[in-house]
Amino acid sequence: MTKGTLSLGKSFTEKELVIKGYILDKQNKELGTQGSYNIPKSFFDECNKKNVFIDIKNLPNFKQEDIDPKRQLDKFYILDSSYKLELSDNIISILGIPKNVSRNILIVSGPNSKLQIRKTHSDKLSKLPPNNDDFSWFSKLYKEAPIPGEIIFTLDNNLKKLIIDYQYVDLKKVEINDLSVNEEEEEDNINKPHQLIFSGAPGTGKSYTLNKWANNYFKDSNNSYYDRVTFHPNMTYGQFVGVFKPFPSNDKESPITYKFVPGVLLKQLEKAYKNPDKNYLILIEEINRANVASVFGDVFQLLDRKDGVSEYPISIPEDILLRFYDKEKGILSNDNIINNEIKEKLKNEGLFFPKNLYIWASMNGADQGVMPMDTAFKRRWEFEKFDVNDLGEDGTTFFEDKFIKYNQGAISWNELRKALNSRMLKLKIPEDKLMGPYFLSRETLEDTDKLTKSFESKVLMYLFDDATKMKRKDFFNLDDKDMYYSSLVRTFRELGPNVFNEISVDDISIDFRDESQDQLESTLRNLPFMIDPSMSDERKRLLEHLENKISELNYTFMYGQVSNGVYIRRKQDMKRQKFLFIDFSGKSNDSISIRLPIEYKKTMPNFSQNLNTNKDSFKSRFIINSIEQIDEVMPYINEALNSRIQSFNNKWEN
Repeated sequence: MTKGTLSLGKSFTEKELVIKGYILDKQNKELGTQGSYNIPKSFFDECNKKNVFIDIKNLPNFKQEDIDPKRQLDKFYILDSSYKLELSDNIISILGIPKNVSRNILIVSGPNSKLQIRKTHSDKLSKLPPNNDDFSWFSKLYKEAPIPGEIIFTLDNNLKKLIIDYQYVDLKKVEINDLSVNEEEEEDNINKPHQLIFSGAPGTGKSYTLNKWANNYFKDSNNSYYDRVTFHPNMTYGQFVGVFKPFPSNDKESPITYKFVPGVLLKQLEKAYKNPDKNYLILIEEINRANVASVFGDVFQLLDRKDGVSEYPISIPEDILLRFYDKEKGILSNDNIINNEIKEKLKNEGLFFPKNLYIWASMNGADQGVMPMDTAFKRRWEFEKFDVNDLGEDGTTFFEDKFIKYNQGAISWNELRKALNSRMLKLKIPEDKLMGPYFLSRETLEDTDKLTKSFESKVLMYLFDDATKMKRKDFFNLDDKDMYYSSLVRTFRELGPNVFNEISVDDISIDFRDESQDQLESTLRNLPFMIDPSMSDERKRLLEHLENKISELNYTFMYGQVSNGVYIRRKQDMKRQKFLFIDFSGKSNDSISIRLPIEYKKTMPNFSQNLNTNKDSFKSRFIINSIEQIDEVMPYINEALNSRIQSFNNKWEN
């Protein structure tokens, strides 16, 4: 019923349902895990037959963002109004709370998670109108309950009550071997299909989730019980199942000998035969990059299962049979290696997949080298499709500060990715060609410079050479003479998202804003490439004066995710890049600087001796130390703005 819980079984009658378990430990909060108790599916299903719970998503006052801001869950159950929650006297005593309070229980689950009572979500729900039932008791129980303990859920159908009891237990006095552990609950530890394929666009987290599930279900503190293999176009049956291979020998007359080398499937299958109480997993990456009909061969027949066991065993091939009867290691040559039931089934019926062997895989339809899967193969697997916009557990906060730089500023990777996906869908490009949030690795996303380089070298190349290859003219804002990859990279560095047709800065929520200083500073504290709120009073004074002067020209500052600066734009120009960048890093904490086109170099006032020319050679930086110098440079700022606006007008008209 939670991580670290031993289920003690169940007792279901017409009058009452009882489920109990030992809470052996609490989840480690330092690891970021969710404090929760799992609810056995069998217990919940029986309750559902009696209409004990209702899904509050259907209630008019329900707001998912209040309870689950990351939207990771899809089910939210509470007790129906016809049932009451009663906490035992033991729990009331442990928590030190009043007894006669109307309480309720929140049970949640997501697409990839079990039914659980979660501390965090119970706290966020707190009270629910109209009865204002209290849900916060669970958080207190999770924190205060003595460990180890026994927890018991009893549904009294006559009294219409769900009664929860908890008490400390001394495990030394509990005969674990005498406990009746329910088989259904034992199997619930892996409540997943035996054959499962994760599919979806690149970067949606298929491999990450596979690896996470493998570690959750097929690994303990000492051992892992899964093996990984990556399929490729040259993958063979021998590599996957097993094959005889030549090896050198010490015999001069016969310098070459042959040994049978098992593949990952046979290795895991033998382990599953030897240890029927352990679950084993074969994890296949990129399953559709190989010819699966050829790689699986006659083993394909074993994918038909009933209650987890192959329904139609196959004759054991001669090479595998020789291995099974090997005098030293063969599983059929020694009475003590596998149990009699499995041995007799192998001898009498043939090769089969036992219920403790799982095969999970990932596939990506976007890769150019993928092989087709026939319908007969597909229907023997369960498929789980990954949403291209699922950001994962911490995605909402993780992607807030992930930006790609270009000459005019920076843009949010996730917002640009979504805009590109939307554009591809409009052009009838298949969903598998879209880009998931982790199309680029998490490590790359953490570093803005790496992210920018990888966007140019990986994302732009993928879009140009693969995803939009047949729709380049519709997708890219490039002339025919410039429709080549290096030109695309160069143009993106200058224009940013405007290099794509029907996508502009405003379309992708770059989050420039005209806001009060309080709102601005709140934004700055949460962004990596912004004005430093701790800048000196002198620099703030210079910026304030500059902003006032800009406003007099009917222009405005746009604060955004850009490095050490702001943009200036005309107030009525919300579209396109009619902006001028102001870099106010200066040379000291009491100065700002302004970058203007290089043609103004010779016409600047007296402070032009402080001019610093960038390596790019098309921008000049003027260091400003006083309000008077701002007044001097304003005519040149105005001229530069007008020139930039006119150049963009001409570009868009042409």
